[in-house]
Amino acid sequence: MLLTLDQLQEKYKEIFALESPLPERVFKMLLDRIIAILILFLISPVFLIIFLAYLVDGFFYPEDKGSFFIDYFSFDRTRRFKKYKFRIAKTQLIDEKLRKEGSFRAYPEETPENLTRLGKWLKKAYLDELPQIINIAKGDMSFVGTRAISCEEYEGLTKEGHVHKKFLKAALWSENATRKGRPDFHDLDLEYGYIRKYMQFPAWRLLLTDLKIIARGLKQNVQAKGY
Repeated sequence: MLLTLDQLQEKYKEIFALESPLPERVFKMLLDRIIAILILFLISPVFLIIFLAYLVDGFFYPEDKGSFFIDYFSFDRTRRFKKYKFRIAKTQLIDEKLRKEGSFRAYPEETPENLTRLGKWLKKAYLDELPQIINIAKGDMSFVGTRAISCEEYEGLTKEGHVHKKFLKAALWSENATRKGRPDFHDLDLEYGYIRKYMQFPAWRLLLTDLKIIARGLKQNVQAKGY
């Protein structure tokens, strides 16, 4: 059963009392960037294979032609940044006005019918989010934290009274993001709980927590149950 906002405010009084973003944990920040750069080097052939698959897909199915990457504004703490993804929506369905504004709503990814043939496969394995490792290498994101969301979703949560996106870097994986397709995917208790761990755990224990979340995220990718 999901907790209400009042229940979350009672359970996490110390988080709702915060007035500014939490300071970065130096060990976590350095590990994020070093590992992200190393991963980008190691998986560069994967990027090449996916790029060639885009070319082949577009050659046989002209409606699937289009850009390799897309970007849109995401928000955390007190800033917005451009988040990268592989394009999986058909180009003709992309709203150009919203795209120029940096809105995620420009990309109609909500149903399989809107996706390219390659995009359906990338979405199924969550590989469309692979370029976010570039964001991590740049220092915009973390591997683990609170789930990276669009500016529109951030504004909606803030208006509801939630504060969990204001204190940590947006992340590729989070406690609830590793539960896609399950009811607890929307359980914000998990995100507030991670912030408490971030505040209280020593570096080694936070690292173990992050590794467990990453392992669940990788398992989700391997199972390829997107959509």
